[in-house]
Amino acid sequence: MLRAYFVQEFDEPEGLAVIAETVREAKQIAYPSGDFSCEWIDMRVRWMRNANIDGLEKGIIRDCLDALRREIYAFIEAGHYPCDNCGCKGELHGYKGKALCSKCYEEAV
Repeated sequence: MLRAYFVQEFDEPEGLAVIAETVREAKQIAYPSGDFSCEWIDMRVRWMRNANIDGLEKGIIRDCLDALRREIYAFIEAGHYPCDNCGCKGELHGYKGKALCSKCYEEAV
C-alpha cells in the first residue's frame, strides 16, 4: 500500500515528498537523490496521513506545488508560486487541495 512521506534531515525544515510503501523504503528512495548532506541515521521520515496520493507512483515528487496541494508539504517559501485564491506570491500553505497565501489560509481555516 503506497503512502506519502516527508523525508528531511534532522532539525531541518526542508525535505522531500516521497511516495513509498514503508518508512524504510522512503529513506531508500530519498537518500541517494543528492538532496541530503547527512548520514542515513540523521534522516527523519514522517508519514503524511491526510495526503492525497491518487494517481501517484512510487518515487520522489519534484513538483513542490503539487506536493503542497496534496498536503505532503506544509508550506512553500514566499515568491515562487501564486496563491490559488488571490494570486499574490507570498508563503503558501496547503489546504483542501489548494495552495493559499497566509491571508487566504487564515480566512479559510
